[in-house]
Amino acid sequence: MRIEKALFAVVSAALLAGCASTSITNLTPRTHQRNEQNVYPVEINFNSNLRAIRRDTIKPYVQIGNENYLMRQTSVVKDRWESLIPVSKDQKLINYRIKVDFDYNSIPEPSANSVLSVPYQIRILD
Repeated sequence: MRIEKALFAVVSAALLAGCASTSITNLTPRTHQRNEQNVYPVEINFNSNLRAIRRDTIKPYVQIGNENYLMRQTSVVKDRWESLIPVSKDQKLINYRIKVDFDYNSIPEPSANSVLSVPYQIRILD
């Protein structure tokens, strides 16, 4: 019985250690004071331990309804991306998601993939 439990623990640890993970961390505050320009920052951290990802092909977007706003990589912090999104003067809530498109190395040629975040919301305070 002990041998079976030990073997199960070793196999489970090996499987978990080999699992690939990709995550989108939202760094955007949940509330913003309304500003005269009616644009608000959205910032994320995209992290993946997949070695096959072609880093130069990573393209994150802020999705608001049917609109996509391309994010740009920050120059100071690795894997951090930002964008400004427009919010009309009469809106108090904005719902959005983050989509990250990327290519990865595969045989016989690179393939495309993407990751979609959970929904987020920003409240605009007057």
